[in-house]
Amino acid sequence: MDVSASLARLHEHQDRILTILDRATNLIHGDPDRNRAGLATSRWEMARRLREYQLFKHRELFDPMIAGGDPDQRRRARLMKADCILLSEDFQTHVARWSGVDVADDWITYRRAMLAITTRLRGAVMRERHEFSQTLRMAPGPVSPTRITVTG
Repeated sequence: MDVSASLARLHEHQDRILTILDRATNLIHGDPDRNRAGLATSRWEMARRLREYQLFKHRELFDPMIAGGDPDQRRRARLMKADCILLSEDFQTHVARWSGVDVADDWITYRRAMLAITTRLRGAVMRERHEFSQTLRMAPGPVSPTRITVTG
């Protein structure tokens, strides 16, 4: 496994997610009647992107660290993976709550919920970006999925 390529792909996933979050945040500050469809589209696009991001992190980063890291690396990867799963569940709960309803009918509650989940998602992406940038480093030559070198 090429660690620098994995980090580049991680940043690509994160950049796509941050773009969706920015777009949704702009929409939530606008007119409810005009922006409800755009928010629904962003919500479903985010659900798809987060799922792709989660599968990538688990397959390319967390699982290899758990399988091949030292005890501290395994512990950190397990904690990050658990946090990822919990946030994913919370986002799916948000999607289930607000799908199939007219968010304009309860705009204040929806706006509050949407801003809360987007703040959590943005924070998680930025923490992960920092954590992976700090902990993963290049090893000489190709690295097998079970031999990712982790620092920190």
